[in-house]
Amino acid sequence: MKLFPIGTISNNADTGTTAGVSYNFFEPNSKCGSTKAHNILVSRFQNQTAMTRKVTDPVLKLTYEYGDIFNREYKAIENFSDSVDEALTSFLVVDLDNGKAPSSVASVTTTWAVTIDSTDRYSTVTNSKANRMFLWDGVSSWKMGTISSIDTNATVLINLNGSMFGNLSLSDANSKAYTYPVYEAYMPQGALSNFKNTKYLDENITLGSDGGWMKSGKIEFVSKYKV
Repeated sequence: MKLFPIGTISNNADTGTTAGVSYNFFEPNSKCGSTKAHNILVSRFQNQTAMTRKVTDPVLKLTYEYGDIFNREYKAIENFSDSVDEALTSFLVVDLDNGKAPSSVASVTTTWAVTIDSTDRYSTVTNSKANRMFLWDGVSSWKMGTISSIDTNATVLINLNGSMFGNLSLSDANSKAYTYPVYEAYMPQGALSNFKNTKYLDENITLGSDGGWMKSGKIEFVSKYKV
């Protein structure tokens, strides 16, 4: 299972791996957005009457925009893109535009009961809406699980049995974390073509250093399933 932009994730770890390199989760430093895209056919007749018809169910477009990111951060994005063959393979994307502060997070056997005031973006069905929830402290630690039960506009149960991705503690989930929907999505063809060089930092160019060309650009993902 791959999570953008850190790569393959594993149990009880806050890092992901791409091509043997470990990466920490980081958010777009400029802006992010999510918008439903409706596919509506509009037919106009000679008397100017319009007839509309839904062609397909709506999907979600998720936008990540970056400004002057370090070369090492861009390389994480570039390596991830290569690992999924750009537009060929779907992966998980966090909808960072729709974070909510939970009023409580409780541990119930192998699940976490997350109380939030709006659950409309979540689903217990794999191929509909967001079937996973991401809890993040905004710095380095997170937890993600699949949705097993929803009490509308009250509580979401996320299943952590056998898939305890991330290492966020229950106490930090209550005191620091926000909740975010997670979607299975695709990267468009040529997704990185609009990234441009901005400033050059004359420092070491390594996985842990900030040297090299800084870049700015954006990526627009499209959800695999209807929303």
